[in-house]
Amino acid sequence: MPLAGSAMPHVFISYRRDDSLANARLLSERLQESFTDGKVFMDVKNIGLGDDWRDVLRRHIEASEFVLVVIGPQWLELRDARGQRRLDDDNDVVRWEIAEALRMGKTVIPVTVDNARIPSAAELPADIARLPALQGQPLSPLRFEDDVQALIARLEGSRDTRDAIQRLRQRLRMGRASLVVAACVVVAATSLAWANLFDLLGLDTRSANFTMLIGDVLVEPTIDDALLLVGIRPTDAEKERLDPRRRLQYAQLIDAAVREGARRVVFDITLRDDSEFDAPLRDAIRRAHQHDMPVTFGFNALDQGAPRLPPGFADTGVSSGLTCVGRRLGNVTYGNLLLQSDRGVFGSLDFYAAQAPAAIDPLPSEGTRQRFRNQAGGVEEVRFSLRETVSVADADCPARTPGSEMARLIVRLSHKERWRDPVRRVALQDLLNDTSAASGRLHGSVVLVGAEHPSDILKTRLDGTPSRFGFEFHADVINALLTNYVVHPVSFLVQWVFVAVLIAVAVGWRRARLGRPRRAEWLVLGVLCVVVVGIAVVLYAHFGWLIDSLYHLGALLVTWWLLARLERKWGAAAPAR
Repeated sequence: MPLAGSAMPHVFISYRRDDSLANARLLSERLQESFTDGKVFMDVKNIGLGDDWRDVLRRHIEASEFVLVVIGPQWLELRDARGQRRLDDDNDVVRWEIAEALRMGKTVIPVTVDNARIPSAAELPADIARLPALQGQPLSPLRFEDDVQALIARLEGSRDTRDAIQRLRQRLRMGRASLVVAACVVVAATSLAWANLFDLLGLDTRSANFTMLIGDVLVEPTIDDALLLVGIRPTDAEKERLDPRRRLQYAQLIDAAVREGARRVVFDITLRDDSEFDAPLRDAIRRAHQHDMPVTFGFNALDQGAPRLPPGFADTGVSSGLTCVGRRLGNVTYGNLLLQSDRGVFGSLDFYAAQAPAAIDPLPSEGTRQRFRNQAGGVEEVRFSLRETVSVADADCPARTPGSEMARLIVRLSHKERWRDPVRRVALQDLLNDTSAASGRLHGSVVLVGAEHPSDILKTRLDGTPSRFGFEFHADVINALLTNYVVHPVSFLVQWVFVAVLIAVAVGWRRARLGRPRRAEWLVLGVLCVVVVGIAVVLYAHFGWLIDSLYHLGALLVTWWLLARLERKWGAAAPAR
């Protein structure tokens, strides 16, 4: 039965026209019918006028995998006009074809027709004397079709065996290359990470920012119901700074918080200078302190080693929290847990809002767990994301002196509209007027007070333009501490486990697809990249683990590309069937 559609190697048919032309032509037709993409060469129709027959035949023999020598009853004894046996002539075409095929190491198969026999070695010239030792295939007149199919099966089987050997060699070769490529990619990625090259170029931060952006957009963080924002809407006269008379309102708010049983009140407001309205505010803070309700104001500068406050505030029981916000590349905004310098340890506004520490231990020499004492004197721990040493002075935050260290917080961000929802926010004036919308809002709340001031607007990864008020960002940081959902960059070891896994995936795919069609290859690679980013987003959004996918994608792409180049260079293991 013809094997229509199967792949066929190139076959060269050697024959004598006066001996076996009809059989050779019929054999050629059967081979071409059975194998659609193979090439069968017969010189009767493939050598053009004026061609050098030796050059033509040599090219076709060299391109062929099998040489079939068709031997009929007169093949051995056919003679020329002088009576000399043709095989004894050095220029005999058939003898030359067989000798060239043997010299090139081709698979030569004697094919006998019309009940002919294969001559013995003694009957043949020395250069083709090996022919009888080669396994042949008879094509008997009575079983011609069956014998042709047997020959086809032998050709296909021989090809499969050689292909299997070639494929095995190719796999072994690619296996060695894969180990070398994987080792080189690991060394290169480790070197880049050690040298912080990507970080110097801003690629690390941009990659992490992209992961966090997708996670923040797709999965909204949970907001603690206790967190209440109180917004101060500046008047036209407060374009530069809030009017000092606002301190009377602060005092009223603190008293209202005490009456209604708020947990604590935190002002994202810095009291830079004293004013004639300070006395009522100091008294309100003292009353709150007596009722064990912490009150915190912000600071960004130190005065004689302590947070800068107007005179008379230091002994009221008020706490001061650092309000500075840190940025990298503009859109990656970090929160702060504490600042440590040679002047002491200072908690952030967010730390006081979420935990109200009574005392804070020095920053640990290792790890990311910070110890502090609560208001009852008990020892607790809170985790931060990373530590950072300040290298240059910060004009906007004089307390951040060069050489000081900061415990930084990476947190998930909410869309700012969530912080502007009336459920979570109230205007200061409405609260003080005890309107129906504000009535009873302070009970059990962590109250964050901030100004909706144009000078206090920043841009985060979720904002197309600077449009988020500073205290709205502090709300995200406080919320992360309240819900215990601070984001933590994974360790160096975990990062490189992911790198190794992706390198293994690239190596496994390239080796599994070795020698196969490359259709949809780039689609598969694109899907893998999407999966890598998706895993990073899921780990960030649901587990609080931040993985820098830049190194992982780079390792995957480089490994994939190098192995694909080597595969193309060395050739596929076997043609597709």
